[in-house]
Amino acid sequence: MRRINMRSIARILRGLMRKARTEAGRKEIRFKFNDKLKSSKGIEGIIDKLKIMYNYFFDPEVSIYKKLIIGAILLYFINPADVMPDLLPGIGFIDDTVAVLYGWNLLKEELENYIDSKRSGVVNEDGKIISDVEYSVDEES
Repeated sequence: MRRINMRSIARILRGLMRKARTEAGRKEIRFKFNDKLKSSKGIEGIIDKLKIMYNYFFDPEVSIYKKLIIGAILLYFINPADVMPDLLPGIGFIDDTVAVLYGWNLLKEELENYIDSKRSGVVNEDGKIISDVEYSVDEES
């Protein structure tokens, strides 16, 4: 089995940060993310984090620098030809998981604050965040 090389993942992520800055990168994330999620069997524990990262990336209140980090992670996840190609049964998503956890840990406090600010009761009975919900606040006069 091929070893995961964090330097290779980090090098790829740096390149993807440049791509995440572009309109083409944002479009790739927007249009390919859901399809990739559907094909990602076996990484259910990471899916919730990815959905939160996706919403965070497209939130207009998030700084560009933080969006670049998250955008690189999302592009890495979408790309089938990364350090360990996703076509390898059973091990193809290991590097994706490492990349997602790496990005999550870089912005852990920020992402947790983001969850708290957006959730306002939007959790299922297991306590998992329902991240594909439109959030709004109705103010009564």
